[in-house]
Amino acid sequence: MRFPVCFITSLVCSLLTVRAATQQPADSVQTGWRIQSRFHYGFVMSHTKKMGHLITQHSRAAELCVSQQTRGTRSWERAYNYPEKGLMLFYTELGNPVLLGHGLGFAPYIHLPLGGNFPAVTRLRIATGPGWVEKTFDRIENHKNTAMSSHINIFIQLMWDARWKLSDRLNLHAGIGLSHFSNGAFKTPNLGLNLMTVNTGFSWGTSGQSQTVVHDAPEPVDHAWQASLTLGGGLKEIVPPGTDKYRACTAILALSRRGGLKGEYGAALEGFYDASVYHQALADSIDIGSEAAGTRMGVSVYGGLVMGRLHVLLFQGAYLVAAYPARKPIFHRLAIRYDVNDHWYANFSLKTHLFDADYLELGAGFRMPVKKKKGAG
Repeated sequence: MRFPVCFITSLVCSLLTVRAATQQPADSVQTGWRIQSRFHYGFVMSHTKKMGHLITQHSRAAELCVSQQTRGTRSWERAYNYPEKGLMLFYTELGNPVLLGHGLGFAPYIHLPLGGNFPAVTRLRIATGPGWVEKTFDRIENHKNTAMSSHINIFIQLMWDARWKLSDRLNLHAGIGLSHFSNGAFKTPNLGLNLMTVNTGFSWGTSGQSQTVVHDAPEPVDHAWQASLTLGGGLKEIVPPGTDKYRACTAILALSRRGGLKGEYGAALEGFYDASVYHQALADSIDIGSEAAGTRMGVSVYGGLVMGRLHVLLFQGAYLVAAYPARKPIFHRLAIRYDVNDHWYANFSLKTHLFDADYLELGAGFRMPVKKKKGAG
């Protein structure tokens, strides 16, 4: 899987730098749900020479969404200028009806305002959930499909959106988006599919009634440094396709703090164990002793967005110590964390090597302040 991390980073930075004053919300918002439909047209990106034979035509796509406007009852909603939350069903052609077929994505999403004033605003959509791809790799019947090996995948979508208010209930939308399908190297081959599209559509409010918007200033956040330990892991395959699945796990010891009302940043010391390293070396006719050679240490820096209990983080790191040196010394990670309480959180992340998927990390973590507040305890 190759996913444009630089594209994500630029969008995250734009959100962190948008001031709350760039959009002044109305005094009230509609209650009930909005129903939205869009038509997309674009292409699957050939992000590697191994995909040059796969993409033979442009792709058409359509989506159906239901959403609801927040009104600032939570502090983070006011910090992000009253975002819209929803659920989407996405259907697309994949650029080759014979080898790839069609794809589906089903995902919750959030629309984060970037700027502008009513009735026209620009927003960023972030969506992630399960995805499905019709046609996958098969040694005999579909050996030319080097992109996808599993029907069930992760679906991620980032979209810049402009919205124009045509009436109290009707809105016009136009945007440009990037949609991604991948299984995170759980099964190979897994080059992944990146679909770039332009789109347009309409949304309709189901209710004409309205509720008052909360205009209070967002609550201040604690900027104290926090220490955290995250443990996670998963299973992965290596080439050639059809090999066994191998254990891979990560331990992350981090120091972080909040940056403003919306951001978080930190640095980490990381430890890895990857049983596939030993078997990949054997496949390359290199004897490295045992599976213990898959142990590595590294350092990373990270930053991202905080929306209430939800953290969306991007890591960039490098290996420092390795019993068997990695082919690529740099790693990245896209992590989603959800706070269970003030200390414990669930973690779902995808670790990559220079945008090639390494493995999914499922796990949990614990955080605590480095120094207690005065008068605490």
